[in-house]
Parts: sequence; structure tokens; C-alpha cells
Amino acid sequence: MNPKPNKYDPSKDETLVRPDRAILRDIFPSEVAKNISLDDCKVISTSSETCVFHIRLDASPVPGWPVNLLIRLDDAAASGCSLAAVTELQHLARFELRDLIPKVLLVGSATSLAGRNLEFSVRPYLYGTMAVLDDVWSGLSPENQRALVDAAVGAMVKLQKLLAVKRPRVRRFLHAHAHPDTDIDSGFRDVIGGPNGGYFDGIKQLLQACLGEERFTRRVCEIVDTEDGIAVRSTRDDIGSVELSQSDMDDLMKHAVLCHNDLEPRSIFVRRVDNRGSGSSNGWYELAAIFDWQSAGFFPFAYEYANKDGDLGSVTRWTSWYLLYKERATSLLPKGESHEKLIRALDIITRSRDDISFRIKAKPIKRERLEWPSGPRRGWVREAGISPEDVPVFTKEDIEAEFLEELEHR
Repeated sequence: MNPKPNKYDPSKDETLVRPDRAILRDIFPSEVAKNISLDDCKVISTSSETCVFHIRLDASPVPGWPVNLLIRLDDAAASGCSLAAVTELQHLARFELRDLIPKVLLVGSATSLAGRNLEFSVRPYLYGTMAVLDDVWSGLSPENQRALVDAAVGAMVKLQKLLAVKRPRVRRFLHAHAHPDTDIDSGFRDVIGGPNGGYFDGIKQLLQACLGEERFTRRVCEIVDTEDGIAVRSTRDDIGSVELSQSDMDDLMKHAVLCHNDLEPRSIFVRRVDNRGSGSSNGWYELAAIFDWQSAGFFPFAYEYANKDGDLGSVTRWTSWYLLYKERATSLLPKGESHEKLIRALDIITRSRDDISFRIKAKPIKRERLEWPSGPRRGWVREAGISPEDVPVFTKEDIEAEFLEELEHR
């Protein structure tokens, strides 16, 4: 008889980022840190690159700070993203979403007991009956789910007011991070991008970054110059190509807005307000905060909108969230072919790959009875005649098991 495999214990996984005594000493004054137990640190989420935990202290550790704190740890070397730059960008977003983006109290660096260099940020912990939307989504009524998506999309509408060409503080941010060696008055150029993926002088450079090293190695897709712009072509005949003129790319650059780029249930905190809502096992929740701004930056909204299609099944785990988001966010896409062409270009790049993310995406497409209609503004939709009641109910654990199974067979 084969012995049963040991159950995975995240607390013993040394690859995960977690708080320890050395990290706490770097975050808090020494007199405070010595009285903090690791049991006081309630880990909300953790991965090989980041960790978020909540801690409640007996007294304010620093004058003006609350006793309830939310702390994020990031391995900047692994993620390639500066938490300080992300915090600065998040501060810009607070000008439009002050009620949904908690103020950051402190940003700094820490070294773990194992010698791992980390960045940290400290912010107030939100009061009330709080939950990560990812944990309660499947138990919410359809009415509550729709209301939360509407609130999230409404927040994105406010973010779009932060146009780089109209706000001096946004212009200063982009200059400091994209062109720090030039004079802001004479050497500044319009750019797109953000702290995570970098900054680009145009749409062609952005698409090349999306294709990555594969444009030099596997050649699954190519981006070539044309007489009047560029063409994005798959090497697979069934996927095709799309051309963007210089006019298209200029139009897209003019429509760059602040995008979150990771607006998913795992990046949203909700607050329980009462027990109303038919068909709900969890009561009624409202939007409380938007976190995880690591992927944020200034892009045409078509970029964020299209990435939802490519992330289906891997990052975007809840198909019901995806379908509602695409339905409600369509109105944020500016009119004009250039935005549809960018969506098409990103789809070509994604579908040209035969990698693990594409294979993972195939599972929910089949399970949820989805199809790709004509027209890039819709994204994936349910097959004709198929309703949510016609597809199996999958839990968060089921979806994670699918992901791990695919990883094991890569």
C-alpha cells in the first residue's frame, strides 16, 4: 500500500514570503518589535514574491498610527517592481479614490532571518466585517455580485480622469520614472507603462514587451513594420494578423489613462453591511478598498480590458466575475477602431503561445461553455442558449486544484 502524501503546509514552505522576527525589527521601533509575537501576525495572503498580513497592537507603535495595521512584504528582486514607485502611483490614484485606497503610512526595506531582502509598506487596517472578495464571491447573490462589479467599474471611471496630458502631478511622476535624466520642460516625451513592466515610448514597444523573448526565440508571433505602422502576425494560420497604422497608435497614446490592470476579486476588500439579498449565504457586501496596485500604470484602457481575456482561468479565476466585468466595462472603451485593433493584437499574441497559461485558460472555457464571438469588444461569452445554471458550480479550491494539476503536467 502506498503511503498517503503529506498534506501541504504553507507555514513550512520556505519559498513563501512570511513575517519573521528580523522583519518585524526592521518595520517597528525596537521597543515595539520585541513585544510582538509572530502569532499576532495574521497572514491574509502569501506567495513566493509577496505577503500581506494584519497585526493588531496594544498601543500605537508610532505617534499618529492606528493600532490595527495591514503590512505588505515584497521581494522586489523577484517581482522586478519597486514598492516605493508603486506606492507613489497609488498615492496619485487616491486623488480620485480617497475612500477606496487606504493611505500608506510607511514604505521601507527589511531583511528576513534567511537574509532575503524585502520591501514593505504599512497602512491602516480597515474596520468593519471585512473580507477579500475572492473568499466570499461564490456565496453572494447575483444582485450583490452585479452591484460590486458596478462599484469597481465606477472606480475605474474616476481613475480615467487622471489623464497624463492633463494633470501636472501625473506628468511629474512619469518624467521621474521614465525619463529621469531629462529636463521635464524640454525633454519630456509622452510615455505609457508603469513600475512593474516598465515604460514605453509607443504602442509598438508595448506590444514587443508583451511578446517578450519569444519574438527572438520561438517566433510564435512577429511584430513587423509596414509602410504606415506595424503588423502583428501569428505564425499559426488559424489566428491571423492585424495592422495598426501610425494614426491608430497615436490615437491610443492620446487615450492613455491610469489602469489598475489587476482588478480581480483577490485585489478587492469588501465590507458586510447587512443580511439582505435573495439567494445569498453571506449577506450583502459593499466595496471597501482596492489593493494590489503592483501592475498599475498608464495605458490605453483597451490594454487592461484585453488582458482580462488572456488571463481567464489563471489570474481571472471566477468566470462570473469576468463576464460581469466585460459587460459593464465595455462603456469605458473609447470609440474607434484603434482600440479594437489593440485588443485584437493582444489576443493574437496570447493565442499564438502554446504555454501553460493558455492550457489553463482552456479548462474554464470548456467547463463554463464559453465561445469567442465576432467583435473584440465582447470577449468570451456563454454559448447561445447556455445559462449559469447549465454549468457546474466550481469552488475556489476546485479552481486551484485545476491550476496545480496543470503545473504538475507541464
